[in-house]
Amino acid sequence: MKFGVCIPNYGKTMTVEGFRTVALEAEKLGYQSVWTTDHVLMATQSGTPYERILDSITSLAYLAPLTSTVKLGVSSLITAMRNPVVVAKQLATIDNLSGGRVMLATSVGWNEREFTNLGVNFHDRGKRLDESIRLIRTLWSTERPSFEGKRIL
Repeated sequence: MKFGVCIPNYGKTMTVEGFRTVALEAEKLGYQSVWTTDHVLMATQSGTPYERILDSITSLAYLAPLTSTVKLGVSSLITAMRNPVVVAKQLATIDNLSGGRVMLATSVGWNEREFTNLGVNFHDRGKRLDESIRLIRTLWSTERPSFEGKRIL
């Protein structure tokens, strides 16, 4: 069995030092992976701890040169509210720079207001996610990718 730890990249008490320390300690203790949490633009009146949150993908880029063995992932990336071409490029770049340590877990998301804040149709998120996954896989596995979709491009 392999274990990972979700590093708090959010909350009023989150600090860069604490974020870095948790990642380094997880690696030192033999954890297989470290994960960040993803939200882009939560409503300030939502009452969740995600009101102050570092970007999940950029946070992985920060952790990559600080660590050497742990896998790096987002738990879980709300792909339906992002441009999948940019997501594919960002994660492939971090994967390349980290020596192949990036893992991807993806989600449709749950907060309708966050989708509204980003101008993305909440009720279409499942179909957007399916199409995003197809596109990301195509980009990562094809020398000269070609893609036709209904919701994204």
